[in-house]
Amino acid sequence: GCAAALATQTGRLGYLGPLINAETRRLASSAYLGAHHCYDQYRDDMETPMSFRVEWVGFWFYLDSTLTNNPRVMSFSMYNSGIDVVISGIDTPTALEVAQELQDDGEDVYATAYDSLAPCEAFADACLGAAFYNWRGVYGDALQQVIDGEWTPSWDWAAPNWTYFDDPTQTPIGFVTGAAFPEEQTDHLQAFIHDMAEYTTNPFVPTSFPVWQGPLRLQDGTILAAEDELVNVLDVWYLPQLLEGMDGESFQFQLGLDAGGE
Repeated sequence: GCAAALATQTGRLGYLGPLINAETRRLASSAYLGAHHCYDQYRDDMETPMSFRVEWVGFWFYLDSTLTNNPRVMSFSMYNSGIDVVISGIDTPTALEVAQELQDDGEDVYATAYDSLAPCEAFADACLGAAFYNWRGVYGDALQQVIDGEWTPSWDWAAPNWTYFDDPTQTPIGFVTGAAFPEEQTDHLQAFIHDMAEYTTNPFVPTSFPVWQGPLRLQDGTILAAEDELVNVLDVWYLPQLLEGMDGESFQFQLGLDAGGE
């Protein structure tokens, strides 16, 4: 979200989401909060307020026109509406592929990848960066425990390794900037990551900040957190709606986009 806000030239961001549940509402809303913070903090050059539109595919990738919306059509639709950066929350690199095609036609549009670094390599000119997961260490440890006959069920929190947040071999979750990310904004993105790390590891550091801090409301106006109040972690984990300020469905996605057109 922060990377998208630092790169946009229109202030209009899009989020291509999968199916709708508490997890995906949380992911989309977190991207919105990161974008909102960085847009307000670092984009003094922008004269218009940031907008954030969420569109749902209906699954983590395209199945068919009877079960899901077509992410390719949806990506074209968002870019054609004036959105210049799409944050991808689905497992396929569709938004980047479409952004690259539009760039080849002279459009100044970009996207971020989700779950994998490979799309950033394939569509380098359009890629601002990629959020990635690497569960090799987590599952490797569990498998070794099974082999050794020592495994027991547990709930494990695989926290980011903030020192190596851009190294997929060192952290189970992180972010790598893409070739298209504006170099002049690198310090701002790193400052944002540093602040998140400081807050996560020491919430009493004066210069750190929690992104999930009030005033925050849900889309229907329900108060999620009052001024300066922290959102309860369970309210984030089981987020019931998108946040106020986000444009998009909170409960169901709508089929009916022309599956064959662009």
